[in-house]
Amino acid sequence: MSAYERLADLLVEIVGRLVTAGLSDGRKFPLPITQEALAETLGLSIVHLNRTLQQLRREKIIELKAGQAVLLKPEALAATARCEPRWPSPVRSGAASAMPNAPETSFAAGYLNASRST
Repeated sequence: MSAYERLADLLVEIVGRLVTAGLSDGRKFPLPITQEALAETLGLSIVHLNRTLQQLRREKIIELKAGQAVLLKPEALAATARCEPRWPSPVRSGAASAMPNAPETSFAAGYLNASRST
């Protein structure tokens, strides 16, 4: 996966889990993490992560402000991550629950499951 795809996958995974826990509406969610920690999580240099975040901002897919992330185009982010979004679109359903048929094979899911077992 490219850096762009890995970052998209991680963001989709995070927001999906927050929606499941009732902590996000699927568009806006807390992201209190430094670029350094994100880069390390994804196996990227800080410079490469920063450029990837800038690309997502330029494409108006994500907005980051003061520890908050806003997904402007969640469907585009999920398509980049090559997975179904784990949350219904608030525009279509207004609900905040996980999609029952979402795949469990994402990079982020593998990373999070591996870190729990150590």
